[in-house]
Amino acid sequence: MTDFEAAAQCTIDHNRRLWASRRFLAEQAAAHLDDAAAILAEIDDEWEAMENNHARLRHHVRRLQQKLATDDKPLSVGERFDIITRKK
Repeated sequence: MTDFEAAAQCTIDHNRRLWASRRFLAEQAAAHLDDAAAILAEIDDEWEAMENNHARLRHHVRRLQQKLATDDKPLSVGERFDIITRKK
C-alpha cells in the first residue's frame, strides 16, 4: 500500500468513526427530545388540572359571597368552609 492509499484509508476510517459518532449523538438527542415531550405533556396536564381547580374555587367563592350578601345573620367559619367545599 502506498502512502497515498494509506492516507486515504486513514481518512475513510476517520470519517466512518465520525459518522458513527454523529449517529449515536442523533439517537441520544432523539431520546432526550422524547423525554422532554413527555415532561411537557405532564406539565400541560397538571396546568389544566390547576386551571380547573382555580375555576371551581372561584365558583365556590362566588357562592359564598352571594350567601353572605343575602343572609341577615353572619356565618360561622365552619359554615363558610362548608359552602366553599360543598360539591354541586
